[in-house]
Amino acid sequence: MIDCCLVGAGFIGPVHAANPRRGSRGSSVDAVIVCTPPRTHAPIIEAAARAGKAIFCEKPVDLDLGRVERCAEVLRACLRPHFSKKPPVKIIA
Repeated sequence: MIDCCLVGAGFIGPVHAANPRRGSRGSSVDAVIVCTPPRTHAPIIEAAARAGKAIFCEKPVDLDLGRVERCAEVLRACLRPHFSKKPPVKIIA
């Protein structure tokens, strides 16, 4: 079983996740699902990557190409294998 942290839900995300970075770094969390407004994706992705979590993010990563490239650099530095098949998932956010 993979424990996931669901971060946000569109523009209502801040109501459900007051501090998304806290959940994305939790030691019991294996993966982070990012469903927040695009401007918040890259910082959450980077925090989760640095914490060694698997990440699923809705598109786009960001609206600024430079920001996407910087995020990609963090991801490359913190590379973690991706899932090639759907694993069993339990949402614990």
